[in-house]
Amino acid sequence: MAYLVPSDLSQLHLSDPHNPEIRVLHMLKRELPNDYTVFHGVHWSREHAQKTHFGEIDFVILNRAGKVLMIEQKNGRLEETDEGLVKRYADGEKNPVQQIHRSMAEVREKFKRQGNSRRLEVDYLIYCPDHKVTKVNAAGVDMQRIVDADSKDQLATRIGEVLEKGEKTTDRQYQQVIGFFNQTFNLVPDIHSHIESQATRFKRQIGDHAKILMDLDMHPFRLKISGTAGSGKSQFARQFFDRELANNRKILLLCFNRPLSDQLKAGIGTSGKVNTFYGFCDEFLDSVGKTLEYENMKSDPDFWKEVMDLIMNFEITDGWKYDSLVIDEGQDFQSGWLEIIRLFLQDDANILWLEDRDQNLYGNPPVKLDDLFDSPFVGYPYHVNYRSPETIAKFIQQTLPFEFERGNSLPGLEVKVHEY
Repeated sequence: MAYLVPSDLSQLHLSDPHNPEIRVLHMLKRELPNDYTVFHGVHWSREHAQKTHFGEIDFVILNRAGKVLMIEQKNGRLEETDEGLVKRYADGEKNPVQQIHRSMAEVREKFKRQGNSRRLEVDYLIYCPDHKVTKVNAAGVDMQRIVDADSKDQLATRIGEVLEKGEKTTDRQYQQVIGFFNQTFNLVPDIHSHIESQATRFKRQIGDHAKILMDLDMHPFRLKISGTAGSGKSQFARQFFDRELANNRKILLLCFNRPLSDQLKAGIGTSGKVNTFYGFCDEFLDSVGKTLEYENMKSDPDFWKEVMDLIMNFEITDGWKYDSLVIDEGQDFQSGWLEIIRLFLQDDANILWLEDRDQNLYGNPPVKLDDLFDSPFVGYPYHVNYRSPETIAKFIQQTLPFEFERGNSLPGLEVKVHEY
């Protein structure tokens, strides 16, 4: 299964769950192996200097070697003219071949301007699932780069033919490329609908905050973000994660619940270690030949305490030491867990702690980080909810004792309450 960036598709469904690009995205995730990372540009853009860059790229696919394949998708009827394939709109026409070549040139130039020494290797495909190409000799039409109606179900196969899985490089090319596209696509997500009956828009303005916080001059880096639900804590984690990898630091990301762990793994891939705290304990003990007997967990209330005591008996080798740490869902962590986690960290480890005290469902007391680590943490409260559309955000504010600022301009549907 391919990795998607962004990995959460739920917000895209707010605009139009039947959008053809979204259906293709699900297909790519399902049919491509995990050797590929798919950056999707469905209604997403990067805004900079009052201009929108790369807005016409539908999908960017990256292999293990840092090579790139761009896909331009054109739905509906196309025309085959002497100038090539043409898609006509109410306000004009577009040539998808010219579009993709222009986008490739823009991306290469941007990649070069960011100081990357190697040239970005980029190829392309035109995907037109509703049109069968008949003029194979039309200007600018390379049939080796066209997937039309006759072969639309073979898109994943064609991707594999044009962009092989590749072998992971040792010269940081992969990390430079994936870091570049993370920055390009994730700064300002912009979800909007092209349906004629409505035009809604939703912007998340967390990229600038993330950059400012990641640029704080601290050695070691110790930052504690207390953010409300929907404030973009996971994006803070992702930017920190990618920055540490780019600096050749070995990084560990721990969270509380398994669904979030699985989601983070899908977005991050195999570049770093991602797990729940309990899962990490199990993984370490398994590496030293100790298998946990989970059947005892229900009958033994001290099961996990005994697991942590067991870990304390082992020497933590360099292979299990990490240079950087991310804790997500910190409100669900206990101080005793941090005593264990510290064993796996280098003395000068960079640490990003993310929490939401409003979601402290287990009533855990706050972890006193400054008592556990030599260097103090800088705290940053952030209470803007970008996730919930206005109707839902207003309902939450009126119904629950949570204080936050509404940051989502999407109106949303009517809120309904069902008793059960």
